Amino acid sequence: MLFSLSFNGIKKDYLILERGKRRSAFAPIKRNLLQIPGRPGAYLESTDTEVRIIEQPIVINGHDRLDVRKLEEDLSEWLITEQAGALIFDDEPGRTYYAVVDGSLDIEDIARFGRGTITFVCPDPYKYGVSKFAVLPAEASSVVYDGSVETYPIFRATAKESITFLDIITDQGYMRIGEPYQVKETPFVREQLILNDDMKSTVGWVSASYVEGGAVAGTMASDGNDFIASSYGTGSAWHGPALKKSFSEALQDFRAEFYFRQDNHADPNMIGRAMIYLLDVNNNVVAMVQMADPWRHTKSNRAEVRLGDVGGHTMVSTTGKTNIWWNNFQGIIRLERIGKRWYVYIANRTRDGKFKHYRTWGVGYDDLNNKYQAPITQIQLHLGQYGTFTPTSQSFQLMRIYKINQKQENQIPYIAHAGDVIEIDHAASSIRINGEDRTDLKDFGASYFPLVKGQNIIGVSDFNSVDIEVEWRERFR
Repeated sequence: MLFSLSFNGIKKDYLILERGKRRSAFAPIKRNLLQIPGRPGAYLESTDTEVRIIEQPIVINGHDRLDVRKLEEDLSEWLITEQAGALIFDDEPGRTYYAVVDGSLDIEDIARFGRGTITFVCPDPYKYGVSKFAVLPAEASSVVYDGSVETYPIFRATAKESITFLDIITDQGYMRIGEPYQVKETPFVREQLILNDDMKSTVGWVSASYVEGGAVAGTMASDGNDFIASSYGTGSAWHGPALKKSFSEALQDFRAEFYFRQDNHADPNMIGRAMIYLLDVNNNVVAMVQMADPWRHTKSNRAEVRLGDVGGHTMVSTTGKTNIWWNNFQGIIRLERIGKRWYVYIANRTRDGKFKHYRTWGVGYDDLNNKYQAPITQIQLHLGQYGTFTPTSQSFQLMRIYKINQKQENQIPYIAHAGDVIEIDHAASSIRINGEDRTDLKDFGASYFPLVKGQNIIGVSDFNSVDIEVEWRERFR
């Protein structure tokens, strides 16, 4: 039987594993001994687990020697990476190493075959089994762990009601986010939801009459999921539809979350803008937010956030860390004002159903002269096309506006509400709520504890408040 390997999820049919590999049965260990003069032997002071090195002889199966040369180039493009990739050998099913290639690969020509030895270095010396899952249904649940080395789990909790804290406890340690409240204290909603529009219908939205640098034209409609421009109308500059909606009350301290898509990847000559205004009672611009690709012959989304009307204070005007940082954007721009303090947060979100935030950006501004303090009463949306350029694929997906309530004495804020998903990743030392980093909620004494071999009893603060599951991968020496 011929064996091969996969790396980073890719397998090459021309690569064959030869016998004679150097793949140790366990990760190499180094014993640190303390010798004391006059005493026989030594004390075992500590043990270090060192990097694992795998030397794997291979054969490249080509049509002829010239073909082997081309396959060598393909091999190097596949195997040489900046980060460790998943390495799986056919003769060791169910186990995954994480490795990078080290050294050179000198190929010996033998007829139409090439023969050599690949050296893999595993910075993480352990090998891993497949992911396992368990739902924690009772007041004290247990997980049986069969690995030979402790592993760090991921807990995912879906809130069934509003909660101020979550505890997860084992014999190895405890994790707490948030804060419980005493009988003399009361929980309160710090962020009170005023507007929650899922963009499934334009009912309640009315036509707007003004957008900066262009004209209102065309029609905005819902496709059942998003607000899209069913027509941009015509114009020589920026033009496109605009709708607005009023809040149930004027807001001073607020948080506004705008979820939308600005997909510019198909054509470097696609141009478009997705723009949001926060307006006061007199239709004056309190703040403007947009993600736009205004460039010809290149693909580059730029985020802009400005306080006040044209000529006001610009908080953000950037393409991110690179010119393509936010290309194919599908994410969030959040704007909040608490007292004199304004804050902007921008993040793309993964499209794997977990919606983890990445390529984030944050900046604050103190409005010391009270120039941008008018209460907001309306939101306005605009999708723009420039001239006759093909517009980007852009849409609005979700709008949420919160009133920020200030904490009073003997009040404890909620950290999550029904439907919110909390992910506590002990391997990555991260805490996320609905995909956003919230490690700020971690209790000072809490720890990212491991699962150990055998039975692990896991307690949760209140199973009536959350549905919770645990994911882990067994590790082996």
